[in-house]
Amino acid sequence: MRHLTSTGTFNYHLDFLLQNSVIVKDGIICKLVEKGLEIARFVKDVDQIWNKLESTLRGECMSIFSFAEQFERALESGQTYQAVGPVLEAEKDLFSKVEGGDKLY
Repeated sequence: MRHLTSTGTFNYHLDFLLQNSVIVKDGIICKLVEKGLEIARFVKDVDQIWNKLESTLRGECMSIFSFAEQFERALESGQTYQAVGPVLEAEKDLFSKVEGGDKLY
C-alpha cells in the first residue's frame, strides 16, 4: 500500500496551493484561479525556453562544466556573445513577460 503513504504530502501541497490562492476547491474538485493560471503560463514559458537552450547549455551531457569550458573558449577567441547571447536573449524574453521585467533591459 505504498501509494497511501504519500497522501500526507499531497494534502500538504494542496493546502499550500489553497492558502496561497493558487487554486480554489469546490467540493472534491480543485481549480486554478487567475494567479494559478499565470503561474502555469510562466512555467510553460520557462519550459519552452529551457528546451531551446538545453542543447547549448548541456551539450551531450548535463554538466555546467561543459558550458563553462565552452564559454572559456569563446572568451579566448573573442566570441563572448556567441557563448552567452542565446542565454541573455532567453532571459530577456522570459523576464519581459513578468511585471516590471521590461525595466531590467
